[in-house]
Amino acid sequence: MGATYTRQSSTEIVDGEVINAADFNNEFAQLVSFAAASTGHTHDGTTAEGGPITKLLGTAITIGDATAGTDISVTFDGETSDGVLTWMEDEDQFKFSDDIMIVDDEQLIFGTDSNVAISYDETTTDSLKIAATEGAGLAITLMADEGDDAGDEWKLNIADGGTLTLGNDINSAGTYVTHLTVTPNATVANSTMAVAGNLTVANDLTITDDVLLDSDSAVLKFGDDQEITVTHVADTGLNLKHTATGDDKPVVLTLQTGETDIAANDVIGRIDFQAPDETTGTDAILVAAGIAAVSEGDFSSSNNATKLSFRTAASEAAAEKMSLSSAGNLTISGDLTVSGDDITLGTNTDTAIMVADGTNYNPVVPSGDVTLTNAGVFGIASDVIVNADINSSAAIADSKLATISTADKVSAAAIQIDGATDGTGITIAAGDKLLVDDGGTTKYVEASQLNTYISAEATSIAADNIATGDGAVTIATSSGNITIDAQAGDADIIFKGTDDAADITALTLDMSAAGAATFNDKIIATELDISGDVDVDGTLEADAITVNGSALNTVIAGVTVTNATTAVNATHVSVADNENTNEENLITFIENASATGNVGLESDGDFAYNPSTGTVSATIFKGNIDAVDGDFDGTLETDALSIGGTTVGSTAAELNLLDGSAKSTSSITIDDADAILIIDGTTTKQIPASDISTYAALEATALAIALG
Repeated sequence: MGATYTRQSSTEIVDGEVINAADFNNEFAQLVSFAAASTGHTHDGTTAEGGPITKLLGTAITIGDATAGTDISVTFDGETSDGVLTWMEDEDQFKFSDDIMIVDDEQLIFGTDSNVAISYDETTTDSLKIAATEGAGLAITLMADEGDDAGDEWKLNIADGGTLTLGNDINSAGTYVTHLTVTPNATVANSTMAVAGNLTVANDLTITDDVLLDSDSAVLKFGDDQEITVTHVADTGLNLKHTATGDDKPVVLTLQTGETDIAANDVIGRIDFQAPDETTGTDAILVAAGIAAVSEGDFSSSNNATKLSFRTAASEAAAEKMSLSSAGNLTISGDLTVSGDDITLGTNTDTAIMVADGTNYNPVVPSGDVTLTNAGVFGIASDVIVNADINSSAAIADSKLATISTADKVSAAAIQIDGATDGTGITIAAGDKLLVDDGGTTKYVEASQLNTYISAEATSIAADNIATGDGAVTIATSSGNITIDAQAGDADIIFKGTDDAADITALTLDMSAAGAATFNDKIIATELDISGDVDVDGTLEADAITVNGSALNTVIAGVTVTNATTAVNATHVSVADNENTNEENLITFIENASATGNVGLESDGDFAYNPSTGTVSATIFKGNIDAVDGDFDGTLETDALSIGGTTVGSTAAELNLLDGSAKSTSSITIDDADAILIIDGTTTKQIPASDISTYAALEATALAIALG
């Protein structure tokens, strides 16, 4: 209990009394004791300890006396339950000994920049709200063992826009790998949740929409041992497999119905085949084929008779075309085609054949006068068939006919050789025999006799009696010449043909002109040797021309080129005018300036003329050059130079002094008579040095006058 304030001089300090200094001293001492830190009022509600403090007006209040290692507590004294807020000195943290309640819509704010706030949002969402600042994502890190080791931490991120990720630092402490991603979408069906690793669900998993296995070769595994798998085969389909490697471990796919009362014709299970995306529609998108298990009667404890119904479609929904009954009977509504060689029956009697009895086909062994071997050969007993039994149109194999040796038993009209062996590809020899009807009598002759007949007939055949054929014709002989002789006077030999659909005369040999040949078009030959003259009315074009075996360009100097089109041009060569082409053309000149008669033409690769610019270029020009303008890129060398008819008498060294390119490097003494060049207006003149001296003196006098 602290000291109270008690009046010390209540009887001395009154009206009419003398107040001594000691009286004030006693009062002040009591006040000091009352307000001392160790003995003053506690304001704890105790009588005379001062009233309760309900308001502290300072903006900065310090609680504690700065004692090292000492916790500072603030106690909220209730009737039965107290609250204590303690500042823990060594731990550098606050401790609340009781619950803390934050009322609706108020926040706990974290971060110097108010980065994250926690509140109970009763007004808007009626939920606990952990919110990042505007435009920022929210990250929450969950740590075990203060996150010391890799894998101790999980980090939850919510990005601006709503995407939620959950990652772990299993590979490296503090570096998070995303394990779960949830991406919202305004269309809820388009929202996604992605799990980076495996997802294990202990009980049932209900998915209300599609399941997507988004990788090639994805596998669905079933069973505690995961021995049954369904594997995706890229761009092909699915494989259903039993992965156990032991004996008798087949994979079984069972289609089950949940019906409790199976009646006749109930479908127990069915597999259908369909192309629903076929763009032509209508029949194309109906079920095209199927296999169904259909009950053949009411199921009971002693009956589950079922048939397999095989259904196909042509322009319809698939319907039954074949069925396999519970008794093993196969019923086919169409034809049966067996591509193999054998049909195996339960009854397999040797030489039996299938015979219809009006309902079924049954195996029957032939008996009586007809026999059958298991090689498929039928036999007929002897003396069974008589002439009356043979149909007039019957075809009897040659091997079954005996040789007829009696004369006149076979009429010549009955002999038909159309079906005999084809003789194509054989060589007919002189001794081969041919049948001939000799005036009604069938005889044979040897091929040599036919050759004699044909030779005699061919000799008497005139050439103009040979008709037009319809195939290729070859005229050939193994020896001697082939002669085509037009024996009538001046009768030409003409070669004709058809060009596309037009008849043309390709070559005419004019016999009135000693066989002069006239070709309708060009002659195409690898070599043409003409011993006489050649007269070409058109253009003669050749890849190379030789004269007496030498190339034309080696003997052209000996050829006179003329153009005798007109009398004026009789001894000249026409040359076209060219004033536009921008190119360097070689200038042609006559060889050997002293030569006479026929001379050759030459050119120099460095002597050319450009028609576009009108310039002549050469390595060097000699002699007199009279030109309007001259443009020299190199050096102009001349023994004498005349400008405008006036001879230039200066030497090159003197001219070089004018442009300063060869100035004197030594000092000289200028005399009055020395000449100096000066430009008088626009005219260059020469004056004596004394004129300069006179001019300089006048300028000096004027300067002195000006300077006073």
